[in-house]
Amino acid sequence: SIMLDYFRNPVLLEKQSIVQAMHAAEPYVKGLVIDIGCGEKPYASFFKIDAHQYVGLDVDCANNKQIDICADSLLLPIKTESVDTVVTNQTIEHVKHPEVFMREIARVMKPGATLVLTAPQLWCLHEKPFDFYRFTRYGLTLLCNDNNLEVVLLQERFGAFAAIGQMLSLMIYLPQSHSSLRTHLARPMFGSVQVVFKFLDRLFFNPDLTLGYLLIATKPSRK
Repeated sequence: SIMLDYFRNPVLLEKQSIVQAMHAAEPYVKGLVIDIGCGEKPYASFFKIDAHQYVGLDVDCANNKQIDICADSLLLPIKTESVDTVVTNQTIEHVKHPEVFMREIARVMKPGATLVLTAPQLWCLHEKPFDFYRFTRYGLTLLCNDNNLEVVLLQERFGAFAAIGQMLSLMIYLPQSHSSLRTHLARPMFGSVQVVFKFLDRLFFNPDLTLGYLLIATKPSRK
């Protein structure tokens, strides 16, 4: 059941926030889609796109058969103005130069194309040492403005209480993760924290602290 998932998965709130973001993004995704930092393409099924129109790009290609293009996201081997939709989930924090990353995204987008991006505001270090940045809504807006992309939607992935609860859950889980017994004993604690803080988030929503953002932006059509 959904309730039991809170006790099985110590990062369920983060997962829920991205799943909700992808559902919200689905109406905007069309045509030829490039998923930058695709990993195992966990969200491809959310979008009603033919498989050959959904192209995954990643720099970490070892033993990953889901990746169609192995390349650096700061130098995309993609023709200028050839893509209808760019999707990139929780990737921008790992690139050394976010300004170049967004410039390359804007370059490959056709006029009228859409960018769907998720980025963290609050998370612990991960994929070390390739974890460089965290983003506010103003930082993401600035990156769009600097690259002539128009923000269509910029929404928080949960508020302050969910973000704090997710961090508490993760901090309870991580010290126990080396032991299956200790993980089992930690489940009631991290599960309860996630349930309670998700409820508090609904009661006392505060957007100024969040797990991260969903950004949807478009490249203006030529006049």
